[in-house]
Parts: sequence; structure tokens; C-alpha cells
Amino acid sequence: MPDVYAGDVRVHYEVTGDGPPLVLQHGFGDSSTSWFEYGYVDVLSRSYRIILIDSRGHGQSDKPHDPSSYGTHLASDVIAVLDDIGIEHCNFYGYALGGWIGLVLAKLWPKRFASIVVGGSSPVESTMPEAAAAHLTHQLQAGAAAFTEIWEAQAIISPELRGRLLSNDMVALAAIWDDLVRNPVYLEDALPNLPAPYLLIFGELDALYPMKDIRDYSSRLTAGSVVTLPDINHLEAFQRSDLVLSHLVPFLETANAPSQSTHS
Repeated sequence: MPDVYAGDVRVHYEVTGDGPPLVLQHGFGDSSTSWFEYGYVDVLSRSYRIILIDSRGHGQSDKPHDPSSYGTHLASDVIAVLDDIGIEHCNFYGYALGGWIGLVLAKLWPKRFASIVVGGSSPVESTMPEAAAAHLTHQLQAGAAAFTEIWEAQAIISPELRGRLLSNDMVALAAIWDDLVRNPVYLEDALPNLPAPYLLIFGELDALYPMKDIRDYSSRLTAGSVVTLPDINHLEAFQRSDLVLSHLVPFLETANAPSQSTHS
């Protein structure tokens, strides 16, 4: 399982499977291990070369405590990994913070991607309710156990996931969140200008992203599509891989069909 240095920050990644390359990017406070736990790797690695990246501040990657170490560096780390492997053009699926990373990639490195799927993250500026943002700030300051409560309030989590959440470097997570709040990146133009297929996936009950904002945004899109999963909240829209894969797999098949791609 290799590492690459992006500047002075070590980024850990893993590659498995065979086929067109597909990056899977985890969410805030999580790690690439969850892609295995929830069955994504088992299904997708049958048809794709899966690249799993632990975002800086997470998992087995370095965890700087300086907020300036994060922001769009989280996205440029993906490019550093692709360059290290020698992949010029690939597919991308990110959830939550991983979805935000996908939006930044779509904006800053659009020609590197055959398709981009964004789950549980909105390109609409400041769409997260203030109360939700304030609650996350409070829980991060309160420590790992309080942060884990956010997850447990949404769904049943496994002892393994709970252990990973409790082992987080909370100073690093707070630094990531601080930078995201203080230095927002304008992303509403990321997908409309992307020269590749794209898909957004949300749980219909996602309290972080009001569906009215998402539907208003999606009505302005001339390409791509938005899928809402009924009766599903933010965390469940990742955990329920059966529902997600029912949309993700056919989307990727279409995006990677010979008529849709001119890249090897």
C-alpha cells in the first residue's frame, strides 16, 4: 500500500481491481476502509481499477494541524496520487467531504476525469444550515466521542467504524473544518463547465443539504443528473451501498462505454 508526498504531506493510497480507473474518496472523519466495509470495493473492483485515498488529516495519511494545509490541497492530493500511479484520465466518486473534493477537481482539473460522481455534497454556496454547521463545530471542539455521536444519531454504525471515528486526530479535523468555513470555494460553476458526464446523489432526508436548494440547482443544469434516494439521510446515503450502486454502476458503464470515451 503506497504513499505519495504532496509537498511535505504524506498521502496514503491503495489500488485494487482491474479495468478503467475509479477513485473512491471518503467523507469527513472517515477513511478509505469504509469503502470495503460497506461493500463498494467488492462490487466495483470486478469492473474497475479502484484507487482508494486517505485524505490528508485522515486514516493512514499525515494529519497536519495547520488549517492552511487543507482546503484545495485535499483535491490536489488526488492529482498527486494519479500522477504517482501514472493515470492521466479516470472516474471519480466521492461522498460528503469526498464529494466536495470531487467538485473542486471538476473546477480545477476537469480534463483529468472521464466522469465525476458527487454524493452528499452540494455545489450550492452556503447551502448548509447554520445550525448544522454550528453543531459540527461544537462537536469537533468537544472531542472524538462527541463527534462520533453525530454519526450514531443518523444510523447504526459498526464497532469497527466507531473505533475508527474515536481514533481520529481531532485537532486535524478541526483544522480542516476551520479552513472550509473560513475559505469557501465557489463551486456552482464546477459541474456545468465539466467536459465529462456527472451525477449527484443525495439522501432525500439529508439535513445538511435542503432538497429545495438541490432541486433549484439541478433545474439549471443542462447536462448530468441528480438522484435523490427516498427516506434516506446523509449517512445512510453512503451506508446503503445497494441503493447507491443501483445508480452508480449503470452511470459508470455509460460513461466508460467506447463511444463515450476517447482516452485509454
